[in-house]
Parts: sequence; C-alpha cells; structure tokens
Amino acid sequence: MPTDNAKTDAWNELLGELISSQGAALVSDVSDEPVDPPVRVRVFGPGETAKAGAIGVTIEVPSIRGRVLGRGKTLTLVVARGAYRYEGACQIVDRGSVPLSGGQPLRTLVLRGPGVVESVQRRAWYRLNTTLIIDEPAWLTPLPGDGGDPRFANELIEAEVIDVSGGGAKLRVRTTPELRRRIAGCERYAMRLTLPDRDTPAVGDARVTHVGEPRDGWTDLGMEFVGDYGAQAPIGDRVEAFVEWAERCKILEQREQDWLRAQHAKAG
Repeated sequence: MPTDNAKTDAWNELLGELISSQGAALVSDVSDEPVDPPVRVRVFGPGETAKAGAIGVTIEVPSIRGRVLGRGKTLTLVVARGAYRYEGACQIVDRGSVPLSGGQPLRTLVLRGPGVVESVQRRAWYRLNTTLIIDEPAWLTPLPGDGGDPRFANELIEAEVIDVSGGGAKLRVRTTPELRRRIAGCERYAMRLTLPDRDTPAVGDARVTHVGEPRDGWTDLGMEFVGDYGAQAPIGDRVEAFVEWAERCKILEQREQDWLRAQHAKAG
C-alpha cells in the first residue's frame, strides 16, 4: 500500500521486486559500524513492516568476518535500480533458514523495515532531471555586490531549468559574449522557479558555482541556494518538496503501467 513518503514507497517497490526475483541487496553497516566494502546478500522473502510503512525482508546471513548477528542488532540495507538507490537501518527480529536444492539449508535473518528511508547518491542532495517536468522558465535577477556592474541589476535573465535539488539547480541561459562576461562578474542572484506541484513558486537567493562553456549560444549555470548563517535556504525546502512530489508521481505512473501490462497479459 502507498504511504505518505515517496522514499518509503520507492523502497517498498524495489524490495518487492527483489522478493519476487530473489535478487540481491547490499549490507553497508552493522550496528553503526561500517562494512567496507559492502557485502552482497540474497533476498528470499518478506520480513516485518515498520510502523512508518517500510517493509522488511528475509536475507541470507551476510558473510562478515568476526560479526555475530542476532536479534536486536541492526544493519543498513541498500537497494538499487539504475540510478536510484535507497538505504535504511533494519533491525534483526528473528533468525531462520531456507532449503537449498542438493545442499544444506541456508541461514537467514528476518528484518524489520526501517523507520526512515534515505536516498543514496554521490551528491549530498538527490538531483532531479526536470527537462520533461518543468515547462516554465526560471528567472534570475542579478544582485551585484561591491565592484559589480550596478546596471546589471536592472536585467532579468530567462533560463531553462535542467535539474534541481534541495541544494541548488542547473540552468541553461541563452548568452552573448557580453552577457557571459557580466554573469562571470556577478556571484549572487535572486531566483524564481515556477514548479508544477503547486501554485506557490520557489523564490530565494542563489549563487553561481559553475559557468559552463558556451554551446550553440547557450551556457549552463550551476547555482547553489543561499541560506543565512549556514542554514538551508527556504527556497531549498520548497524545491525539496517538489522533488519528493515528482518522485511520487513517477512511482504512481510506473505502478499504473505495470497494472495495465498485467491486465493485457490476462486478457490474452
């Protein structure tokens, strides 16, 4: 059943696929001690569901030298499909075994689902490609500081939104050599993003972290949302909520497509 959390829904979907196919997951941590490199384990069946709705699974006992894994201990399980990776701390609630053809039964651990599911990427923030999601342009207003060209503050720059995360955005701007020069001389901008999940736009300050090489008259800008005193910028909170919404929409769309394929298969 769907939950109120897109990451939990993605976790449940991926683990459901692993249970059906007896696929593999990774163990990256045992009782707050990292396992390096992570250990691959087979998934054999369901476990217990956490109160928050994340499902648990039954896995083979990971081969970790010197570790005794019993009830009450926790391990961090990582599941993945393509670029999507999710992890959660799962408590061991029981031990068991599964029969194997022509051999001894394989020892297993029954896990309770995690209370919190996290996205796992190389970046600190999950970055969502928006080229097929956001139709409206972003708008940038330069905020020249000391030494900047004050006339630049009167310009309004239109940009295509390539991707976004809770920490920033990648924008694509139609540039001339003069505009590129002005952009390179101004670090901070007021940004407005019109996002399709609700009427309220995302508005806040951002700074340029990267100016790409021009291609066919377009320049990519890496922008970081700027908050006060090291806190996350409010615009980042708004964009993060949009990313969660978009991820949920993709999950629901995939489920609908799977259901339609199943109905076509039944019909013949």
